[in-house]
Amino acid sequence: MRGCAMSAKDLWLRETRTLQDALQPQPPTVYVVDGLFSLPSLDIVYGAPGTMKSLLLADLAVCVAAGREWLPPLPHDKSGAIQPIKTTPYPVLWLDFDNGARRTGNRLAAFARAYHAENARLYYLAMPSAPFNATMASATVEMIDYINAIGAKIIVIDNLLTVSGGKDENAPEIASAMLNLRLISERTGAAVIVVHHSRKQNGIRGGLGDDLRGHSSIRGAIDLALLVEREEGADSVTVKSTKTRDVDVEPFGALFTYTHQPGTFDLETAAFFGQKVMGIETMKDIQQAIITALTRAGKPLNQGELVKAVQSDGIKAGRDRIRAIADKMANNLTIKATTGARGAVLYGI
Repeated sequence: MRGCAMSAKDLWLRETRTLQDALQPQPPTVYVVDGLFSLPSLDIVYGAPGTMKSLLLADLAVCVAAGREWLPPLPHDKSGAIQPIKTTPYPVLWLDFDNGARRTGNRLAAFARAYHAENARLYYLAMPSAPFNATMASATVEMIDYINAIGAKIIVIDNLLTVSGGKDENAPEIASAMLNLRLISERTGAAVIVVHHSRKQNGIRGGLGDDLRGHSSIRGAIDLALLVEREEGADSVTVKSTKTRDVDVEPFGALFTYTHQPGTFDLETAAFFGQKVMGIETMKDIQQAIITALTRAGKPLNQGELVKAVQSDGIKAGRDRIRAIADKMANNLTIKATTGARGAVLYGI
């Protein structure tokens, strides 16, 4: 027993905040993985089967637990084009309801050996005797207590379907699972990262994020969605953000490297390295192109002139994206924006 139960009304009164509370100085948002996973948050990493999304997250889990940067450049890459992603060291909990104890343990051990991180604070629970049903309030409370006892601040759940209590992921009822996963994040202060699957393609591609499988309440509940894509047989993947509530996430690539234990197909070591995404221009690429175009022009350019000048340098981004980035640069005072004839916006250095 936890003592006398409070009524819902009393709980709501106790937890109600005022505008004065909101106006108090707040600590800055903590990112356990820089620019990606904040504390607390509810996030999804998804993709088609075979896109190495679970492997990529296993690599991330070991790096966070060991306090290592994630996705560094290959050892021989001295170009400086790839910058590793900073992490903040925290205990990590991996909840496996999909791959089983042997495969999960082998994968985590392979990444730990590659990073010499054998003493990292990483815990995993694989195919437990007591399953976790995220649609049940009682199971959610037990999970919160379990996570707090361990002290983990990154929770990886593999995968959404296996913890949704048999609910149809395409039906509104899946919202109860998403609500309870959010509650876990809030009550533990952790980043809860859920592995999920993408829709099967029918040859018609919709808007960004439409390929996240299941009811719209899944997408609505999360802070960050990362889509992992892989060409068949390739050792590299591309990761794209299809939803973010915080900072913009530029596409990034990762190259999978590994060795096998002698005479077996079991992993001995495994590690992902950062890789430039070919054919996808990052915000930094476009920002640099804007500065180059304005410097070369030697005078302010209107929106149409700026777009044309940037695209003439080989940038494939569309007009709206270039304009949006130019406006953001102007707001940050990286470039200047003034008003010209007939209200036209002029950009300059």
